[in-house]
Amino acid sequence: MDYPGKIATVLFTQGCNYACPYCHNPELIDFKEGTLPEKEVFSFLLKNRSLLDGVVITGGEPTMQPGLIPFIRRVKDMGLLVKLDTNGSKPLVLKKIIEEGLVDYIAMDVKAPLMPQHYSRCAGIPVPSVQISRLEESIRLIIHSGIRHEFRTTLARELLTFDHVLLMQEHLKGCDSYFLQQVVSPYYSAFSYREIELLKTLFTKGFVQFRA
Repeated sequence: MDYPGKIATVLFTQGCNYACPYCHNPELIDFKEGTLPEKEVFSFLLKNRSLLDGVVITGGEPTMQPGLIPFIRRVKDMGLLVKLDTNGSKPLVLKKIIEEGLVDYIAMDVKAPLMPQHYSRCAGIPVPSVQISRLEESIRLIIHSGIRHEFRTTLARELLTFDHVLLMQEHLKGCDSYFLQQVVSPYYSAFSYREIELLKTLFTKGFVQFRA
């Protein structure tokens, strides 16, 4: 569900600073020509305003877009809710968005335990300690924002072990929602039903939810 409980249109942005091996939108990793003009986006939103509760801005990684904040301001001026999907790598952008009250829901992907060796494997690029610190800052900002939010991790058996998954709750204490979702990829294996059931018993009760 793109925006839980809401009718929303989804806007995909180009460009991502990660190259996750199971990425479901790999065509959006690089910036390319032929993007949809902003004028057409707002024409669509105005035409369908009466049908929509909000807009989901996803990617790629939206916080890489230099025009993201002015764009969100225009969407909010239309009276629409905004949900932002992010990998959390740009905490300064997130901080400004949160401080200005520009989002109503934030979803952040947490790829792996917050250690360079684990995160690099799941992000598909080197993720040094300084970048891990930025991810930690984004998590803190989101949890303490007072804004509805969720964190989510994709389960791929070749990339994450049980111990890795269980470590995640240490990073995310105090969050609204944490979702584990199965990988969808011809190159990686999802966790089995039995493994999922075992994970449910190992996590702190009520901490984690599962998405098919």
